[in-house]
Amino acid sequence: MSKSAVALVRTIAAVAGPGARPRDDQVRAVEELAEHRNRVLVVQATGWGKSAVYWGATAALRELGTGRRWLCRRCWR
Repeated sequence: MSKSAVALVRTIAAVAGPGARPRDDQVRAVEELAEHRNRVLVVQATGWGKSAVYWGATAALRELGTGRRWLCRRCWR
């Protein structure tokens, strides 16, 4: 398991409880963002866990030693 996937697992467990596990597509998105430094567009239904991708990728980037990084999305109200 990659470092970024481990960071995502810890992030999701912290938010949703110790039994929660990331979806395969969440892991792929975080790996692409943190390990490969690619841009990622995540389009999924409400409740799928898009925010977990942002939080997990930020945690992974910090663990990989890239310094402070902000991954943000626009929120419309």
